[in-house]
Amino acid sequence: MLQAIDASGNKYHSFIEENSEQVKELDQNRRLLCPDCRNPIQLKSGPVKINHFAHRRGHLCTDKYSEPESPQHLKGKISLKAQLERMHPNSRVELEYKVQKTNQRSDVMVIHPDGKHEAFEFQCSPISEAVMNERHTLYKQAGVKDYWIFGETVHSYHESKDDNYNESSLHKFRGMELAVQAFQENLYYINTNTERLRALYNFNYKNNYSKTVFHIREESMDLGSILKFEDYLMNSSIKSMILNNREAAAIAEEERVRNQKEKEKKEELRKEQAVEEKRKRMREIHHTLNNKNLITKKEEELYNTLMQKHGYQYLPGCFNIAVEHNDMIITPNHVWQLWIYDEFIHHKNLHSSGRVFVSNIKDSFWKMINKGVFRAKRSKNNSYRSVHFSYPIYAYISALAMLDVLSKLSYKRNYYSIEVDEIKPFNDKWKNILLSIATEEAIDVFDEEDSLRYHFEKNKQFSSKADELINDAMLSFLKTNLNLSLEKYRKIEELKSKQKQYRNTIQYIHNLSGDVGDTLSEWERNFIKNSHQNKNKLTEKQLTVVDRISTKVEQKLNISLSMENI
Repeated sequence: MLQAIDASGNKYHSFIEENSEQVKELDQNRRLLCPDCRNPIQLKSGPVKINHFAHRRGHLCTDKYSEPESPQHLKGKISLKAQLERMHPNSRVELEYKVQKTNQRSDVMVIHPDGKHEAFEFQCSPISEAVMNERHTLYKQAGVKDYWIFGETVHSYHESKDDNYNESSLHKFRGMELAVQAFQENLYYINTNTERLRALYNFNYKNNYSKTVFHIREESMDLGSILKFEDYLMNSSIKSMILNNREAAAIAEEERVRNQKEKEKKEELRKEQAVEEKRKRMREIHHTLNNKNLITKKEEELYNTLMQKHGYQYLPGCFNIAVEHNDMIITPNHVWQLWIYDEFIHHKNLHSSGRVFVSNIKDSFWKMINKGVFRAKRSKNNSYRSVHFSYPIYAYISALAMLDVLSKLSYKRNYYSIEVDEIKPFNDKWKNILLSIATEEAIDVFDEEDSLRYHFEKNKQFSSKADELINDAMLSFLKTNLNLSLEKYRKIEELKSKQKQYRNTIQYIHNLSGDVGDTLSEWERNFIKNSHQNKNKLTEKQLTVVDRISTKVEQKLNISLSMENI
């Protein structure tokens, strides 16, 4: 130790030359006492040794945390005191300061004018992780901020043959270093011979090489150049680097916020434009339904006949949809789309197989063209193959599939089953028009395979946040005409999700087959292998088997195969 007291409590330092004669006299008269246990101590000095105090023979220190002191530890404490006095000229810096509340004695204590206490511990000898945590906790309870600095002999590098790591980037830590890293984040080491400090900062951390070996770029600096910045010990160049990085990050954040605001502004403008486009489209649809100049006499007669046949006062919105290649058919949408419904969908579940073949629709459409009822663009040779009216027909049938009126049965979009064979309109002309617009938007946003019920149930909406009326129109149509409640569809989606989760579990167990060993029976291993290869839907009995196998694997490997962890 570097400090002693006399019977009156007066303090004396072994390394201060001014009172050396007085200390020697007290030592000769055996009047020097240990500040902790009050047992007699003596002055140790010499040409090589650092002047210090030690307990006299036969007297041991009763301090719980007392440790034998090496020359490295003694020299380090003196150096720390000198540097802290330089760093904090207006604060009181004391060696071996006693914290009365916790009965601890810190190597160096800095007492600031505002009453804040900062303890600096220079740890050169190994102690357990538990003791380290205990001492840190005691400081915390006493309201003292503690900094832990290790001696150079504590540190060790880890050698690796991997070219990705240089010789000074892998650091092997003891338990006490891991403990300090956990609460202090940064690790410091002082070489008392070279008077240099090495720092392993959290911002230089790269990755974990193993549980006790860390890949961290180290910084080295003269002990006389260190300063305290926030909770870091560093020199001015590293401080400048941190401030520059923070300034760059702040500028980048300002740029991000500015870009975000511009993006939001553009989005608001796009929403306004989208609303105006919808209003324009509503006017177009209304104009088409009422403009006699756009429809021939035969088309009008067919349309009126079908409207009367189905008892429609207003045309359902799903029969007036602008689709891809719409210009290939000159006949207005509301005429030919209502005709497709009447000919191939209406009540077909009752009187036929409930199937729709697009090739049959094309053939019938061609006959209507030849009869002079429908109009379509023709090529010069006027052949069937060169008339591309089939393109919008395919697109329209796909739109009905998105609305769940039909369900695709073949990959080539030629074969569909009829899910709804009777469609009722809204008792509101404009709501039917809104449904037309909503379907057109859906065609632009979603894939053909998407179910619009699912997207509406999840509150996903089309381009921008389209008018609430449009969403309401689509949702009302899906509820009214499909006779499939959202609750039923939710259950279907939950079953699909459950199948996917169990598939992930099977794949995970299959990948672990080499680690499981004899935990699973031959039948269970074959079950996992076959289930991994066979992508068919799992039965409830098979799901139960997967649960049982999962439990075995979890117990064997001490891991969790819960759905959230896979």
